[in-house]
Amino acid sequence: MLSRVGGLFRLYNLKVTSALGYTIVAPMYHQGGQKSVAYPTGYGNVKHLGHQSGAVLIISLIMLLLLTIIGTVGMQNASLEEKMAGNKRDYNLAFQAAESALRAAEASTAKIKSTDYYTGSKDPIDWTNAKVKTYGEGAAPAGTTGGVELKGLYEAPKYIIEKPTETEVDCSPCEIGPNSGKVTLWYRITARGTGGTANAVVTLQSIYKH
Repeated sequence: MLSRVGGLFRLYNLKVTSALGYTIVAPMYHQGGQKSVAYPTGYGNVKHLGHQSGAVLIISLIMLLLLTIIGTVGMQNASLEEKMAGNKRDYNLAFQAAESALRAAEASTAKIKSTDYYTGSKDPIDWTNAKVKTYGEGAAPAGTTGGVELKGLYEAPKYIIEKPTETEVDCSPCEIGPNSGKVTLWYRITARGTGGTANAVVTLQSIYKH
């Protein structure tokens, strides 16, 4: 507060409370019996901001969380579908490999030797037995005129041919057993194929008439 001798000029600090609820300290001049208040520059432009609750931030965080969940679920679904497609492809490769080995074994029965018949365990089959035949990649299977190279497999398919049983031709009923006349040979052939991995395995079996 500034005062002047004689009361001609005095300066007071006056607290002014606006209609908006703000308290402003403004100087008041007192000179020559008149009072005037000097308001701060820009006082007329003061705006009431009000209380902020932060609802926009909360909603934004919730939306971000929902988008993250949707993105994560989408990635999981895509990954699952990719695995399913890969497993299906592996199964198809294994089936085709076993089918190729089965057809090669059937063709080889025309020239098979008696020493080539499988005599190992049959339930389950011992695929490490010496009598197990392997369908060679790029090579012609026994008894065939040409070979088909099988690519993308975990290992080459294998097959076994069991000793055939005999039946008389045009017999009624047909009894299995040794015959002196013309007979029909029935071979049981089992083939095993794998896909691109060791987890995909397909085993096929056929009874082949020769």
